[in-house]
Parts: sequence; structure tokens; C-alpha cells
Amino acid sequence: MRCPRVLEVSGAVVCLMLAAVGLLWAGEVEHIVAMVNGQAITSSELDQEIIYRQICDPILAFPPTRQEKKLILERLIDRILLLQEAEAQKISAEQEAIKKTVGNFLRDIQREYPSREAFEQELESLGIEIGQLREALRTLETERAQIDQLVARQVVVTEQEVEAYKAELRQARQPTVSYHLAHILLRCPPTASKEEIEATEQRALELLIELQQGAPFETVAQQVSEETSTKALGGDMGYVDAGVFDPVLEKAVAGLEVGTLSSPVRNAAGFHILKLLDKRTARDFLYSRRFVEAQDMLIKRLRAKADIQIFEQFL
Repeated sequence: MRCPRVLEVSGAVVCLMLAAVGLLWAGEVEHIVAMVNGQAITSSELDQEIIYRQICDPILAFPPTRQEKKLILERLIDRILLLQEAEAQKISAEQEAIKKTVGNFLRDIQREYPSREAFEQELESLGIEIGQLREALRTLETERAQIDQLVARQVVVTEQEVEAYKAELRQARQPTVSYHLAHILLRCPPTASKEEIEATEQRALELLIELQQGAPFETVAQQVSEETSTKALGGDMGYVDAGVFDPVLEKAVAGLEVGTLSSPVRNAAGFHILKLLDKRTARDFLYSRRFVEAQDMLIKRLRAKADIQIFEQFL
């Protein structure tokens, strides 16, 4: 399993628990549970990885069995091998980008609390300072970026392969495009009067101008959207495959660039303002598959020449 990057996992519990493990257990008696090319893995580092895996794989037992703990340790060893190779190849992460990502994530975490004060109280209850949390997240994101760059060097996808993969997807009746969308809905049923339609459309246009002038989409959606299933999520619809949602909305989305907004578009539910948060194409799907394959192959090569010792008495 290739666990998603920490900074993409939703919820404050993720980063707070990860940081708490590293920061609060620092004074505990530690054991070395493994050595990887002379680099020690401590019991607290393994405990931190266990929490991460619990979040990525909720069906994992808690506390994990001895066998599960050993499997998690093996995955941690794989990550360390990749980081060691990234260091050997002098791969570094762009720290300005890391800083921005961590800053955005901390901002998103704070939104999950009623107020900034509530967020700071939660940190205080765990004995964590905001600077410590920021540094823990910066380390996690830096490691992810280094590994991604390392593996990306092994991945090649040609146009011919992309076209062949598209044909394969079509044959299997699978989508070749997936959109990550957010929307704001102003309800206007098909039976609405001309005056109601015009008034709702005008309101949608005013909201669009407000958004174009810099109002946060998520905040506006939470305040005014009339779509109950996505309102609390800031209008986030998640990924929607082409061909499986309203053709009227799909046509509006198809012409958007990532990060841009649609003009108000009407369907049976009412007027929508759509924002394209991300777009995955056949190339992206194929690249993701090749990335996992390349990472697995690289790990096998690194393990074949690595000096690995595991001290099972401390698991």
C-alpha cells in the first residue's frame, strides 16, 4: 500500500497525533528496533509510523499485532532506504513550496476548530507549540517530496503509451478523465417563474464577481450554498468521473483550467458556480500506476544491497 502523503490526509487528528508521538514520547525510554545501513530506527519512530498507518488503513488493529507491527517496520525501512538514496543522489525539496504547503495545511486544520483559540488549546493540551508542529509537518512533507522526485526519475510515459491506455480504459468502460470539483448551488427548480429565475441568476452572477475579486470559495460555499451534502465541506464534491454526472455541468467543467471558476450554469437543481480544483487524465492514471511500479522496483534494488538488522525482541 502506498499511503497518501500526510498533508493530504483530512483532519486535525492526523498531524496532531503524529507530532504528539514524536514530541511527547521523546523523553520515554527508547529502544533501537532496527538498523538500516547504519541508521537506527527507534521505538518512538516506529510508534509514529504505526499511527500514520492507522490513519491510512483504518482496518488495521489497534494496538497492532506483533506481525502487523513487523510489517509496518518493513515499510518504514523501505521509506528510509528511499530517503537514503535521495540523499545519495543529492535530491532536495524546494523549501519555499514546502513552507507554503505546510502553511496551507495548518490553516485548513484551524478551520476544523470553532476558533483559533480552540485550536491553540488543543495544542496546549498535547504539550505542543505551533512552531514544533510546523517543523514536524515540514519534515514529513520534505521527505515525501524527496521520495517523489527520486521515484519520478525512474518513470517514463510516452504519448503512444497514453493513447494505448486510453483505448484500454474505454474498452473496459472506465473513465479517461476525473475532475475534483467544488460548487455553490443556488436552488431554482424547473417550475420557477421567469422572475425567480432572473433573480437567482443575478444573485449567482454577484457571487461569481465576489469570488473573482478574491473571496474564499470554501467560505462563500459554506455561507450561501443550498446543496446540503457539500455545504459544510466548502462545496467540495470530491473527484467526479467524466460521463457519470450531469452533462450540463460536465460541459461547463470541460473548458476550465485547474483553479478557475465557471460562469453560473443552470440544471434541474438550480444555478451552479463550479471550481475545478484538480483534473486527472489518462496520462495521470498511467503515471500513478507506473510510479508505484517504479517505486516497488527501486525498493527491491535498494534492499538487495542494504545492510538491514531487525531487533524483534523490542517489537
